Amino acid sequence: MTVFSVPKNLSKANEIFISLFIPLFTILVFLLFFKTHYVENDDVLMASISSGSYSGKPSEYLVFTNFLIGFFLKGINEITNTINWYTVYLYLTHSLSLSVIFYCLLQNSKSLISATLFFLTAFALINVNLLQDLQFTTTSAVAGVAGLSLFFMGRDHISEKVLSVFLIVFSSLIRFETTVLLLLSTIPVIFVVLKRSQKNKIIVLAIALTGVLGCQLANNQYYQSNSEWSNFLKYNKIRGDIQENKYFYNYQQVASTLKELNWSEDDFYLFKGFSFDNSTKYSLSNLDKIYKEVNQLKVSSLQKELNFSTIYNGFVHILFKFKGPFFLSFLLFGFNRQWRRMLFIQGAILTPILILTGLELLGYPVKERVIQINLVSTTVLCIFTFIEGVKLNWLIAVLAGLFFSYSMYITWIKGLSIEKERTKNEMAYSEILALTKNKLTVISNYVFKPEALSPFQSNVYPYHFYITGWTSGIPFNSHKIKDFTNSPEIENLNCLSKSSDFQWIFNSKIEMNNFLQSLLKKNYPLGQNRLFKIKNSNSGIYIIK
Repeated sequence: MTVFSVPKNLSKANEIFISLFIPLFTILVFLLFFKTHYVENDDVLMASISSGSYSGKPSEYLVFTNFLIGFFLKGINEITNTINWYTVYLYLTHSLSLSVIFYCLLQNSKSLISATLFFLTAFALINVNLLQDLQFTTTSAVAGVAGLSLFFMGRDHISEKVLSVFLIVFSSLIRFETTVLLLLSTIPVIFVVLKRSQKNKIIVLAIALTGVLGCQLANNQYYQSNSEWSNFLKYNKIRGDIQENKYFYNYQQVASTLKELNWSEDDFYLFKGFSFDNSTKYSLSNLDKIYKEVNQLKVSSLQKELNFSTIYNGFVHILFKFKGPFFLSFLLFGFNRQWRRMLFIQGAILTPILILTGLELLGYPVKERVIQINLVSTTVLCIFTFIEGVKLNWLIAVLAGLFFSYSMYITWIKGLSIEKERTKNEMAYSEILALTKNKLTVISNYVFKPEALSPFQSNVYPYHFYITGWTSGIPFNSHKIKDFTNSPEIENLNCLSKSSDFQWIFNSKIEMNNFLQSLLKKNYPLGQNRLFKIKNSNSGIYIIK
């Protein structure tokens, strides 16, 4: 008998305790020794909305996350907002999800050491990146995978069924689209499980799907009941569809339509760069005309370009992203040699690859975080599929140990660059706060990177910040203008400069406008730092950084 085959001999209570303790301890150690950050400013803004620092008071309107989670965060922030509860809730979701995954591993392994080794391997392969690059979309994926893991691998206990349904529904509350993509990606597994399984599994899945759809319908109805938010969601959706359409990237392609709308080339670049505060020029009706134009371009282009070569290149591009799960499955197959399992897991990996390839070919850019969603599910699936048949030995343990050590080293190196970026942005952030104080100041995301700050920092966006980007038109912003000025509009002043080493301060609007005119066409498409000021504000300075 080797150390890898020592029986668990654990009571039910001990299994639950160990399943909760090991993942939580792993995450706490990770957060203690490694630097983390948010991937995008979306999470920073949602944290600032739920805490009330950006919205004026805690709010449940998080836009991308269901209002039910928004209500929970709003309630706890009304008690105290000195802690970034949004970040805490994301990391607690990771901890609970990893505990469920570890519990499933423990149920399907004959040895505690074997289950722990498999867990640490999966943690190093996928979850380390998700903890370091914190993001609500990938957090939703981890919760969804945990729920599906319990659905596939759990025992037939009512408590496990309830927890499985809860995690799948909770995943959809964090981000609905993520859960839909997960369910589509795991169709082969669901089909096999339901084909050979009990009626109880079908009932559990039906309840989970009902919960997912019911919560999403409730969320839609909640936003529709408020006219301001209903209009904003319509505007934000069509704005996103245009800006993410690759046929909108070239001004010449849509020049004729833009001229009909009295858009200059500068207006095009401003919209493309998420700076569109003029409600007349960038109205919903105007965006609708542009959307129809770029959508027609997409259809025409697909008819010309969709051939074997583009399909092949798109498939290879996505396939390369999934090299980790393929490598893991082939490695485990070397110690298992069960052809049926091998073919099954490769088919399960190919399903999300084909889905993502189709999206890419249809003109919907597949972002890295979307690929990560499927990487989480396929990697965990690889381990679950093989864990019962693989007999661990010292060779596998050494290989797993080397891989874990290498992954931690890479993560530590990445943490150094995160720390460097954080230090630079903390200095810029402090300077902006000192310069603007309580003057209503329109800030582009290019001025500093809020996502580079510590994810545990609370109230990053104070109330006097007016953030451009997808938040242009959000009801909170119009409320700010009324509170700070008598003007119903903000002035679309763009402080553009390639260099981040200098700062210009202007006391005269004329002086600033002359400067902007000389910089706009030359520098804007390259990506710059910008700070804006509200029209009709009685005090304040114009800053270009």
